[in-house]
Amino acid sequence: MRLNYKDISKQPRNIAKLGWCIPASCSPSELEKYLNENLNHSLGEGNVTYSSRVLKDLCRTSNEGRSLDSVDLAFCITVLVLTILVTASTFWDFKCHGHQNRETISQKLFMAFSARKNFLDLNKLESSDKALSILYGIKTFSIFMIIIDHRFAYFIMSIVSNVDYIEGMYRNPLVSYIFHGDLFVDTFFVISGVLVVYSLMGVYDKKIINPGLIIFMRYIRLTPAYAFVIFYYCSLLYHSGDGPLWKSIVGPECMVHSWYLPCDFHFFVLAVGLVLLMKKQKKLGISVFFTLAIVSVLIPFGLKYIYKRPAFFRFFPTKMLNVKADKDFTLTYTKSHARATTYFIGMFAGYLYYQLKGVEYKISRLYSTILALISSFLLLACMFAGSVYYDPFHTYNG
Repeated sequence: MRLNYKDISKQPRNIAKLGWCIPASCSPSELEKYLNENLNHSLGEGNVTYSSRVLKDLCRTSNEGRSLDSVDLAFCITVLVLTILVTASTFWDFKCHGHQNRETISQKLFMAFSARKNFLDLNKLESSDKALSILYGIKTFSIFMIIIDHRFAYFIMSIVSNVDYIEGMYRNPLVSYIFHGDLFVDTFFVISGVLVVYSLMGVYDKKIINPGLIIFMRYIRLTPAYAFVIFYYCSLLYHSGDGPLWKSIVGPECMVHSWYLPCDFHFFVLAVGLVLLMKKQKKLGISVFFTLAIVSVLIPFGLKYIYKRPAFFRFFPTKMLNVKADKDFTLTYTKSHARATTYFIGMFAGYLYYQLKGVEYKISRLYSTILALISSFLLLACMFAGSVYYDPFHTYNG
């Protein structure tokens, strides 16, 4: 029986992971020594040998890691200060709501922490253009699918008792909505491209604003929240859970999912410059846009061809255990130059939609249905075609 497979979708059958409860006075090296002696004595007969390894990172005592250091205390103080600001601002907002006709700059800054004001802003739907309301449904559906995909990814990273079930799913084309779930992330790049170009076209039509100021304002809007999350990861995250796998998974955690933010910011900077160029020199701007769009298609193709890599990042257990070191993840999955195509598609849709703004022409119900069916077919074809790359017996050309 083959125990260690060349197929990376299959987990080795010659390794068993067990959990032991032992006194805290026993060290990992002592446990490993006595466990190996016991295995050799009781199971060492015949041609099969057994050995055990006890990793220090997988050992944890009940009183370990409970004390807070200076970084943890600094985060707690920061949270306390923000809580006081939010409470005071919210109280002042309820007390003075509707009684002030004009606010000073300092009052506006103070009111920015009001929970009431921010809650109303977060729950307010953008009604300036009802035709764009369809994007809310697309975003909601994509969020649900991304949550499902990531939930399954963390499931296969943990201790799996039935590996046959997982391996069977890899060979089921109908489960491609999970294993090719990276396509749902691309929908957010499309939506961002649509909204950014559509809004910038409107802004530049009214007046030409310094593009550096637009980029700086977006940086200021994103950085504080991002910095706060990083601060939490560097401090209290390690103390927020427990268990035998906690140290090995959370210890080296460095916000793998944050790759999306720099990609989106790079695309935003590019969009600001391209829209400004199209407003000043339309033909040149459109030519540059389509040139960059074609290059964005060729870049990931060239990287995959040169390095002989699969078409997309595959969610295999061996990859998910150390995703930051995976070649496909670092080569193309997280790089803005390899994921720009979908953003360019969104930019083109936003530009086209803005040019058609105010036009009375409407697509008939028949054409609309046909386009919807074609789009659905192409979406499903792209997604389920990804099952080819999970087939360990597939032969590639070249």
